[in-house]
Amino acid sequence: VFGSILMKWRNQLSTKNLTRLAELKMYVHEEHVRNDAVKKHLNDQEDLEGPASNSEGLGATTGRSPSQGISCIAQSLIQVVDKEDQEPEYSAAETSSTAQQYSPITIKELLDYSHAEAWLGSFYQTAIRCLDDDLELYQLLNLDADGIDDPDY
Repeated sequence: VFGSILMKWRNQLSTKNLTRLAELKMYVHEEHVRNDAVKKHLNDQEDLEGPASNSEGLGATTGRSPSQGISCIAQSLIQVVDKEDQEPEYSAAETSSTAQQYSPITIKELLDYSHAEAWLGSFYQTAIRCLDDDLELYQLLNLDADGIDDPDY
């Protein structure tokens, strides 16, 4: 949606108005999610169309109109969401027990650079070793080359 806003009205609206419009659409979307407007709308549509037969399952949509197939899919998704809503959430005691398994690290310990020489030295040695390997390869290629003898080339 945001991309289509930018593509259609980019030249006609200022950046400030585009930002306001995008924020408005975002707030409307959040409000719909908060109020379960989509779920209510799909339930209302299902009530208007009549009860659908759920005995055939999702895969067997032959012989149905596209709206009936979409309605069955929407109904099954609503049922899955309802099942997820009914599942018990983790309590604070359970989450605190998993948090106690890990020991907290303070910022001071995390950003302790007093032992930086050790790992910086190993990185330095690795970089020097790679540079030496590259120089050795270039020297080998120069010895074996049958190229131009011009030193300025």
